[in-house]
Amino acid sequence: MYCDDTSLVVATETPEGTYQFLQEVICYLTEVFGDIGLVLNNEKTNNINFSTKTLPVEMNTVQECKFLGVQLDRNLNWKPHISILKTKLNSAAFVIRRFSKLGNTQLAILAYNSLFQSRISYAIEAWGSCSDQLFQSIFKTQKRVIRSIKGPKLRQSCREAFKDLQIMTLPSIYVYQILLYAKYVFDNNGFALNENYHNYNTRGKGDLSAPRCGTEGARRAPINIASRFFNEGSKIGRGQVSENDTKETF
Repeated sequence: MYCDDTSLVVATETPEGTYQFLQEVICYLTEVFGDIGLVLNNEKTNNINFSTKTLPVEMNTVQECKFLGVQLDRNLNWKPHISILKTKLNSAAFVIRRFSKLGNTQLAILAYNSLFQSRISYAIEAWGSCSDQLFQSIFKTQKRVIRSIKGPKLRQSCREAFKDLQIMTLPSIYVYQILLYAKYVFDNNGFALNENYHNYNTRGKGDLSAPRCGTEGARRAPINIASRFFNEGSKIGRGQVSENDTKETF
């Protein structure tokens, strides 16, 4: 029997307690796996500490690891994942460009959807919160591919090319996936409304209440971005803001 990608989340009040509890849990899992005929592969088992600080306890941790196709780093700045993603996108761009030179636009679009868009859409709810510089680097790669398909020159805007090809831009994909994530969390009672915390008849009583953020990384977390996007979108329905103002916010 083969079992893959078993995840373990450990949280305690102190780093020392985390290290001790982690060792106990790993020993317990090793015994449980042994009872059912499974073996824990120590060579592929990684321990990563998500923190912006250095632990005072000596722990056998890694700086980054691959999890379900996403390269996670301990600071969650997504630099390793973006680096790997750009390499894959450049390879896909080469194939798309070759199809475009053959004059077959439909085949180039098919290659784009299967080789390029599938990769930039995967887990974008998480890595899309990276720095603007990293995000723009992927967006520039996407625009370069669109130019190879549609033909706008280097200094020309790709706006009309995206419309003609009916292809979503990278920022649009990010907003769309975040809103889908917000709906999923909301449908499963993962969000609380502001009116759950007070009885005042305010304009924002029906907005989603997001946790307070003490760091920039927490502010960019998918759960917080989802609540902000959802609230901005709901303002259009209530007539509080115009659609153009909401686009600027996004």
